[in-house]
Amino acid sequence: MIGYEVYKVFHVVMVLFLISTLGFIVEGKVEGKFKKTLIGLVSFFIFVGGMGLIARLGFKHGEPFPLWLTLKITLWVFVNIALILVGRMPVNLRKWIYPLILGLVSVAVWSAVYKPGM
Repeated sequence: MIGYEVYKVFHVVMVLFLISTLGFIVEGKVEGKFKKTLIGLVSFFIFVGGMGLIARLGFKHGEPFPLWLTLKITLWVFVNIALILVGRMPVNLRKWIYPLILGLVSVAVWSAVYKPGM
């Protein structure tokens, strides 16, 4: 069985990859099908790591999530929507959505660390 620490490191590293990929996309250095594939794979790996963490924290299937986890999942949905949008924007407009995505990621990290509502 994969341990909590392994899932946590994997999840954090994939988040860093996502932010790095976003930086390359904003700069216009990654385009086309490769961009979509890269975002999709990294987002999927973040999802896998996050679900592994949820399982290791002891949450059972069908059990309601606490506020901090609901907030984190909601923010990640918005981040993924923003990533889809940033890929469709002209290069000169992409720089404006970058701080928005960084802000959403920062709030998601804050939610995971401080666990509001627990």
